[in-house]
Amino acid sequence: MILKITIMSLEEFNPWWRGREYIDEDPDIIKWHNARVKWMPKEVNAVSLKPFSLNFIYGPRQVGKTAMIKLIIKNLLHEVNEESNNNIERYGGC
Repeated sequence: MILKITIMSLEEFNPWWRGREYIDEDPDIIKWHNARVKWMPKEVNAVSLKPFSLNFIYGPRQVGKTAMIKLIIKNLLHEVNEESNNNIERYGGC
């Protein structure tokens, strides 16, 4: 019972786990879509997605670190085919 509740809670913070189309239900993505200016940080393209790569994303509070990671996830979800959808790492925001 506890495990089921934990997984359900994780899916609330990672709606794309239910399917790639659910990324647009994420609160940070909704804010990005509703913003007057759609910014795409240059760091989005600087993050290495090669196997065994290690990326550190750090900075002050409220500067868009989580939004940037979710935009990367959104781009990946649109790039990968359906079979490899399960290979996308799960992200837990802080």
